[in-house]
Amino acid sequence: MFRNEGMDRTHNPEFTALELYVAYKDYFWMMDMTEKMLSTVVQEVCGAAVIEVGNHQIDFASTYTRLTMYEAIEKYTGIDISEMDEQQIRQVCHQLQCILTQWRGKLIDGNFGAKVEQNLIQPTFYYQH
Repeated sequence: MFRNEGMDRTHNPEFTALELYVAYKDYFWMMDMTEKMLSTVVQEVCGAAVIEVGNHQIDFASTYTRLTMYEAIEKYTGIDISEMDEQQIRQVCHQLQCILTQWRGKLIDGNFGAKVEQNLIQPTFYYQH
């Protein structure tokens, strides 16, 4: 698949996608199904569910961690922003040296990008963004 958009250090326009529609299921079911699928595919293609990528061993067989964006931010910053208003989140962004932007959702995304993304090594589901 090729998206017609620019490339920068965080976006590569070429990617592989799998699209799936299932009636009467929720995203928890989808996480379960995706976890089973990835584990099976990695086992079949690589001969093991644990593979080495760079200096890391990636475990596709384990139950994957599941965190909301708020939980992930709290895990890696120690700060719970889930009940904060925009001004309070802006102060946290300033304190954590995150990108300050125009509105609450982008501030939360900025926190996630600055403090969580660098820790994304093992398969993990982040939801409720």
